[in-house]
Amino acid sequence: MKVITFTPSFLCGTVKIIPSKSYAHRALIIASMAQGKSTIHDLPISEDVDATKDALKHFGTIFEGDTIQTNHRNYNGEAVQCFASGSTLRMLIPYAMAQFETVTFTGIKRLFERPLDVYETLFKDQIKKIDAQHLQVFGPINTNVFDVDGSKSSQFISGLLMMSPLLKKDVEIRVIKDETSSSYVNLTLDVMKQFGVHVEKRDRTYVIAKNQQYIPTTLSIEGDYSQAAFFLVAGIIGEKIHVTGLKKTSLQGDYAIVDILQSMGGKIQWHEEGWLAFPSVTYGITIDLDDIPDLGPILMMLSGLSKGTTTFLNVDRLTYKESDRLHTMITMLSTLGVTTNYKNNVLEVTGVSSFKGNLRLSSQNDHRIAMAIAIASIRAQGEIILEDADAINKSYPQFYEVFQSLGGIIHDN
Repeated sequence: MKVITFTPSFLCGTVKIIPSKSYAHRALIIASMAQGKSTIHDLPISEDVDATKDALKHFGTIFEGDTIQTNHRNYNGEAVQCFASGSTLRMLIPYAMAQFETVTFTGIKRLFERPLDVYETLFKDQIKKIDAQHLQVFGPINTNVFDVDGSKSSQFISGLLMMSPLLKKDVEIRVIKDETSSSYVNLTLDVMKQFGVHVEKRDRTYVIAKNQQYIPTTLSIEGDYSQAAFFLVAGIIGEKIHVTGLKKTSLQGDYAIVDILQSMGGKIQWHEEGWLAFPSVTYGITIDLDDIPDLGPILMMLSGLSKGTTTFLNVDRLTYKESDRLHTMITMLSTLGVTTNYKNNVLEVTGVSSFKGNLRLSSQNDHRIAMAIAIASIRAQGEIILEDADAINKSYPQFYEVFQSLGGIIHDN
């Protein structure tokens, strides 16, 4: 366990944000289904993306630099290690079932505590938990119509969508409950289209016509708005920060950070392929996290420094992330001196002028919690000691280096 200490210091300067992890997962998986050679530029370096790449190697995909080569898909029989990546596991379960008789997946214990019930309902006796860290799935997939509970996670819908051309028949994915995080499904559809497969949306049903197949292509991964959010908030609660490497508009769900910050009174403006964030007084508003759960931790930290009360809706979604993010953040904010009120899927956060300092906090091995604590330290009244600091490796291994390059002060314990 890595333990570090933050000394309060404003950040200031320019940071080029890393490429999108969500985009990369989809591009890698779809490229592995396109017979031939694809080229993907600007892949991010992170444990989650490495997990997807390593998993695909089990199925005959070859990686050389930016190229992804698949000539013959086959399973080498070894357990597919997903580590802590929910995207890897959820998106590859239907991929594996569509092509192979039996595939074993493994990962950390927490990964298999996160919900898989959508697939368990769809495929019943074709999914079997062996123990707390191993799961077996059995092919083939014998249906082409899927009734999916969309309220659990968009990753199930994305996994089925990406796999669908492998079934070589007309496929219907019918969303039978409200579709959460629909922006992530739109991202999936966009990447599928870039590889030559088109999906028609009819009300709550996705239709994938037969006789389509993925065509190898070349693309670049755009900058990650999920990660940009941390530094945009740092600019608003500290000094001016220019976050570059982003598209001015994006299908990424967490692009919503731009509108949310502006609605709270945050001063941000587009400038030279990035957003400039200026020191601002922010005010509490109502924020629905249903489509943007990954923004929850950093927005809760910002709300803790905003005037008035911020009301977060659909917060229960955060319970089943890398940690129980909801209750971790409630505890975190309380320790920092912020009043919260949680009831019936709603969290109210009443802001203070600065956070308490001289504290020891735990990220609960959650990358987004760790990064949110780092940003919160900017406005703490004393040093913050962070446990499980290496949790950032899951999505943004360079985060602390960037933090320090902007003036952040970190000491190893």
